[in-house]
Amino acid sequence: MDRNSESTLLKLYNTKILPNLEYIEYLAYKGMSYKEISKEIDITINQFYLLRRDKRFSELNDALNGDLSIRNKNVEDSLYRLAVGFEYEEQTIQVIGSTYVNKDGKKNRREEPKVVRVKRYSNPNFQAIKFYLCNHDKEHYKSENLITDEGAMPELIAAAKSINAKVKKLADESNEDEKKCKI
Repeated sequence: MDRNSESTLLKLYNTKILPNLEYIEYLAYKGMSYKEISKEIDITINQFYLLRRDKRFSELNDALNGDLSIRNKNVEDSLYRLAVGFEYEEQTIQVIGSTYVNKDGKKNRREEPKVVRVKRYSNPNFQAIKFYLCNHDKEHYKSENLITDEGAMPELIAAAKSINAKVKKLADESNEDEKKCKI
């Protein structure tokens, strides 16, 4: 690298990176790509990579990596919630209808959308359970010992398949009843 490009990098670092280190850390924490971050701080992606690779500018890498332990803990908490199941709220739009009589004596119906909060429950996710146990208690839960389609607890798998077959049969019978009613 020639002297001119080194001074350009140093100038870029002092004018674009140093004043924005906290912002860069925030953008990285939010999951933005290097290309998106470079666009946000108004430098090219090539300049960004050159600055990131230069050992003199280690503060940039520190900002990009942030506190990985916090990020890892957030992901671990999300994985745990997914493994054990959780309640959550979502907003849905319901149409509320009301009937009224206008001044001519005619009945009219007015429908208005209304935002309603609904509590839902997300069931435990088997893959998340498997992943969590395989990584947190490796002695007891080796991945080859966990339930698989070929594996360790065929009676549980058979029961699940039996339940699925019964549900499918009931659904088919329900559809046949509907067809009979229409004829």
